Amino acid sequence: MNSNQPQNETDVIIPSDNETVIIPEDAKPISSESDKSKLSGYQSPEQIEELKKKHGGEIHEVEVDGKLAYFKKASRPTLRAALSFLDKDKLKYMEIILINCFVAGDRSVLENDEDMYGIVDVVPALTKGKLAKIKKF
Repeated sequence: MNSNQPQNETDVIIPSDNETVIIPEDAKPISSESDKSKLSGYQSPEQIEELKKKHGGEIHEVEVDGKLAYFKKASRPTLRAALSFLDKDKLKYMEIILINCFVAGDRSVLENDEDMYGIVDVVPALTKGKLAKIKKF
């Protein structure tokens, strides 16, 4: 197994500047029946339910240039690793989140620069927590 692949849910991939993006082997595009099924990376509703069970609830579907990709919410270790780059390299921050949250679909959206630039806007949805309230006494 490649040492750059996550060994478990708490491992985080931090790509170097000259490194190829590595996506889990079980995240393969699969076609199905609906109109979206013609898009590269389509996952059926049943497959999405399986992804939700496997990855803990929320799955976000992102479409870019005729391709579909599916992302889970960012884990605390992923967010911690990404935040270490927030002030130094915002693109690296977003790459870390997107690469580690990708669970299925067309993985070329992470490898093609134009596609990647198109999906960086989903990062806030992958890192959004619950609304907290504060009260001063």
